[in-house]
Amino acid sequence: AIKMLKAIKREYFPALRSFPMEIMAAQIIPVIVSGKKTRGEQVSSPDLLELFFAVAKDTLGTSLKIPSSNSPAVLIGETTVQSVKNAFGVIERHITSVNRLTTDAAKVEGWRQLFGDAFPTRV
Repeated sequence: AIKMLKAIKREYFPALRSFPMEIMAAQIIPVIVSGKKTRGEQVSSPDLLELFFAVAKDTLGTSLKIPSSNSPAVLIGETTVQSVKNAFGVIERHITSVNRLTTDAAKVEGWRQLFGDAFPTRV
C-alpha cells in the first residue's frame, strides 16, 4: 500500500514529504484492514486506497506520530495541508468512480490515469 501511495504522491502531491505520509499510512491502514476483517469483508487494494484517502484528508492538520514512538510529532505546514487535502479529495473521488466501473478494461484505464506509467497494462 505504501508503494502505491508513494507512486500517487510523486504525481499529485509532491509537497508532502514521504515520512508524514508513511506515518498516516501506519496509523490508518491497519484500522481499515481490521474493520474490514471484523465485518467479514475482503481487503482489496482499490478499497484500501479509497478508504485511505477518505480518512487521511482529515488527519493532515493534526500532529502525526508513530504509535509507541518517543520521536517528536511531525507537523505539516498549513499551505501544504490545504493543497494536499485538495489533492486527496480529488484522488478519493477518482478512485471511487473507478471502483464503481463495471468492466475490467475500464478499471485498468481508470487506474492507469491515476498511476500513469507506474501502473502496468499487463501482468
